[in-house]
Amino acid sequence: MPIPIVATATAIARGHGYWPCSARYSAVPVNISAKMVKLSQGAAYPLLNTITSRPVAAASAALDLIERDRVLTGEPLRKARLFTRALNLPEAQSAIVPVVIGEAEAALAASEMLESEGFLVVAIRPPTVPAGTARLRFAFTALHPEAEIERLAGIVRTRVIGRHS
Repeated sequence: MPIPIVATATAIARGHGYWPCSARYSAVPVNISAKMVKLSQGAAYPLLNTITSRPVAAASAALDLIERDRVLTGEPLRKARLFTRALNLPEAQSAIVPVVIGEAEAALAASEMLESEGFLVVAIRPPTVPAGTARLRFAFTALHPEAEIERLAGIVRTRVIGRHS
């Protein structure tokens, strides 16, 4: 089965994405600048700087949806704000809400605990962020049910923030 690799819509639309070519890796755009990439098997494959109609059509359809359905596209931010209000955090400015935990090990443990509760919340650790500022990255979509956001906020309030405040 091919392993998909994705790129940003702008890289696809401009044709700046490079695509790995092999039987194992599917021709899905990768937003990188090198002409060669060393894949997990250790073999380097040439990259093609080409574009097909499917990624462009998908990006175009996404942009059409954004223009056409302002209510739907506003839902991720609304749901992020529901989450930040429930935790008495500063109002969310985007659909991605970082919650600083402190030490990397604590952020990883919190991420694993939340996964066991059915939530995918990524721990962001050094060197991505400075030491002592590891955080959890909460990302909200239009499809997240409000009841689940409230449940998530309750778990974070009692089992994450309460332990690390």
